[in-house]
Amino acid sequence: MKCSPLSAHRGFTLIEVLIAIVIMAIIATLTGQALHTATTSSEATNDAVKRLNSVDRTWTLLEADLRNAIPRAIVPSMGEPIAPLIANRSSDYWLRVFRGGVVNPLHAPRSELVRIGYRLTDNVLWRDTWVNIASLDERDALKQKLMVDVKDIVIRVLSNSATSLAAGPWVQDWPASGVQANTLPRALEVTIQTEDYGEMKRLFPILAGEDFIYVPRVVQNNNGNKNNNGRNNAPQDNNSNNEPNQDNSSQDNSNNSSGDDSSSQQDNGGGVPNE
Repeated sequence: MKCSPLSAHRGFTLIEVLIAIVIMAIIATLTGQALHTATTSSEATNDAVKRLNSVDRTWTLLEADLRNAIPRAIVPSMGEPIAPLIANRSSDYWLRVFRGGVVNPLHAPRSELVRIGYRLTDNVLWRDTWVNIASLDERDALKQKLMVDVKDIVIRVLSNSATSLAAGPWVQDWPASGVQANTLPRALEVTIQTEDYGEMKRLFPILAGEDFIYVPRVVQNNNGNKNNNGRNNAPQDNNSNNEPNQDNSSQDNSNNSSGDDSSSQQDNGGGVPNE
């Protein structure tokens, strides 16, 4: 029995087409869900990495600022001297520190000394930097956003008179009463409360160092010329330096008055009299 030409070229039935469409729809749905899950996971991972980097950057910058703190009070053009480290929760800046060691690779017209301020505004932690250390205007500061979703910040300061961490004393504000303005504490404990990580606490030791004041010293050489070396050298014993000069001058006067040839012997002997 031979098939008719129409039956040999028969296409898909309606049921077959519907089954193929349903299978393709299921595959497309599963593929779309897989792509959505992968995209969401990637975004969540990136957000978590960025969040972790912001937390790590905050601790790193805070440690660097406290490690390079300089015990020097800043005297602005108008107003009272500013302590090198100020910790006060009631102020706009809960921590302000005067530090050095800021790299200047482009040789900009500035020093390596800056003033840093940390503030918490609308659950956002900011780090402000003043290149002009004597400026008190917030508009002159370079603002850097560190962390978001910060609920609260608690600080404790270990006094410079403390003998151990357990004995203390620990204070909330610095400088404490009865402490000089250019004095640094022993350590600083910072607690940051966030929505996702909860409570994070770090303890930063602070090197006290020594206070310094730049005063150019005028040095007088043997020829009587004054030379300003522009450095703060250690003070020398003027009495010990002047005694040989006085002895030489007295010897020269005695030799000149006697009229003998001992002066010529001194010249030949390099300034040391021959006995």
